[in-house]
Amino acid sequence: MLVFAEENQVDLKQTTLKHLSATPQSFEHIANEIGVTPRWLYYFADGKYEDPGVQKTQRLYTHLTGKKLKLVKA
Repeated sequence: MLVFAEENQVDLKQTTLKHLSATPQSFEHIANEIGVTPRWLYYFADGKYEDPGVQKTQRLYTHLTGKKLKLVKA
């Protein structure tokens, strides 16, 4: 579970990048599955996006982990 709190902050982008670097799936396959271009995925993996978009990042996280993102109420 991802918890967004001052003392226990989790970064969705960094967590997703770690999962992406560990996957055996091809970028072309992943891009097709989550509805982005392979170029977007390569740029994301290379850190070329300061703000890659939360919806795309969330779809990528969900695809890579097989888990829906759970947020804690503020």
